[in-house]
Amino acid sequence: MKNIEIIHHKSLQKAQDHALWLTFLKRVKGLNYRAAINAHGEYLVVPVSNHTFDKWQFEKLPNEYVDISYKEIEKIRQDCEQLPHWEELCGVLSNINGEVLRFILEYQVNLERFIRFELASRGHDKNHKWCGFEKAREIWLN
Repeated sequence: MKNIEIIHHKSLQKAQDHALWLTFLKRVKGLNYRAAINAHGEYLVVPVSNHTFDKWQFEKLPNEYVDISYKEIEKIRQDCEQLPHWEELCGVLSNINGEVLRFILEYQVNLERFIRFELASRGHDKNHKWCGFEKAREIWLN
């Protein structure tokens, strides 16, 4: 097994989150990752395309996080070794003024639109390839 990236985690949720994040990051290359349990009770994140793992039983990855529970969020927040995307998101939210957060909730500010507008202003497509500002607006603001 040379050059095969295998990542160990103690919880299924973290392995699933990590596999989903890696799949997202490497989507342009067509790489997919999955989480599986090994004989030692650890959860592993492995690339799906590698035939070494063909006989493994993979866990289902989440399709979205719209129903994430407060308990799951608490686990993410208390993790000493947060995954990079959760660390970034938690850091951003921790630094926003509390009154702004309450305003967002009170008036149901559509954060998706703010995110789409920000992405459009960066000039990249959905795979983070430069496409220019006009094309990015078409992609993100429609």
